[in-house]
Amino acid sequence: MSPRTLSSRASAAETHNRSVIAPPVGSPEFFRDPHPTYRSLREQGPLVSLGPNALACTRYDDCLAVLRDPRFSARRHIRPIAHYSDDQRSQLATWVRVASQQVIFMDPPDHTRLRGPLMRAFSPEAIELLIPRVANLFSEILNEVPVGVEFDFMDTVAQRFPAMVIGELLGIPREGWGRLMQFCDAIMNFFATIPAPFTLALETEQATIKLIEYMQPFVEARRSQPAGDLISMLLEARQEGDAVTTEELLAQCALLLVAGHETTRNLLGNALHTLLQHPSAITRLRQDSSLVRTAVEEVLRFQGPVQGISRVVATRHKLFEKTLEPGQALIILVASANRDPDRFPDPDRFDVERKNNAHLTFGAGAHICLGNHLARLEAQIAITMLLRRYERIELRDTDPKWTETLLLRGPKGLDLVCE
Repeated sequence: MSPRTLSSRASAAETHNRSVIAPPVGSPEFFRDPHPTYRSLREQGPLVSLGPNALACTRYDDCLAVLRDPRFSARRHIRPIAHYSDDQRSQLATWVRVASQQVIFMDPPDHTRLRGPLMRAFSPEAIELLIPRVANLFSEILNEVPVGVEFDFMDTVAQRFPAMVIGELLGIPREGWGRLMQFCDAIMNFFATIPAPFTLALETEQATIKLIEYMQPFVEARRSQPAGDLISMLLEARQEGDAVTTEELLAQCALLLVAGHETTRNLLGNALHTLLQHPSAITRLRQDSSLVRTAVEEVLRFQGPVQGISRVVATRHKLFEKTLEPGQALIILVASANRDPDRFPDPDRFDVERKNNAHLTFGAGAHICLGNHLARLEAQIAITMLLRRYERIELRDTDPKWTETLLLRGPKGLDLVCE
């Protein structure tokens, strides 16, 4: 970064600090709107402290570099339980074992071995083939939405749609989807709460046990009788020499259920809330439905469901004059990076026609989100069908409650009337 850029940042920081005191991270005001705080953190420096043992990377170029840096490990599944006693950690054996085998928490070479089969299942070409099935599922949900009557979009639509899609892809009968989502909510709530109380950890341990027990018979059935679903594809990969064990396969199924549900749920809520706050954007989408792709990318940048991505320092090294020690945690604040004015012109403006929108919501490098193409497709289909079916979508709750976690963001509820 040039001295001139540094100087302009310093000047901006001085002006900002004189006029506005940003809400502290974790405060109610922060969760209502974190972006003034992110702006303040960017102006403080590229690497800032969020607490005694928490460092955060704040700016776009630096976040992108860290996401691609092999000196930072994805093996962070132990971090959420590091503050528990030895006795408490011993009560979480199933969760630790399953999480340690999930691709999201692996480094090469195991990460490379497991990611290959999953990449084939979630490639753009494979996802493109899902459009009719995904559209039919969303149409089913909208058929149950009461016209002209107030309802909670998050509970009625956003919660159910990604669950139905993942359940369909894995070949799980519909009658089991609701139960699986309860397990997934418990696991995601634990992982997104920093630090998580031990009661949440115990709930996650039980949810993990029940989730694996529920999925095991499906894996065994597909082994003898493939059905063309994702489980069958992963079992075929085992036979082709990718050496994915049954336990690893079950761990990936659990990961897909949890990650594929919660983040897309929040993406749908964020998308609709943001669009309803910008009526001119809805007008443009009604005039030109082809803009839905860039609109979804702008939602992902402007109000992404993923706020931060955690990493663990793998080797001792210096970063921005700070010495980082192995095991130290770092949060890559992608939501802050996505509003960095050095990367995005007029970053606080929502523009459904924004070009060159290389946001970091899905990460970058070897660990870029496997399900990013599916999440994009679900959001594009949802927005397109909502605007096509309803002439009026009215937001009744103008100040919804938001999730209170640092890593994820989405409305807890979104009261609407559609006609």
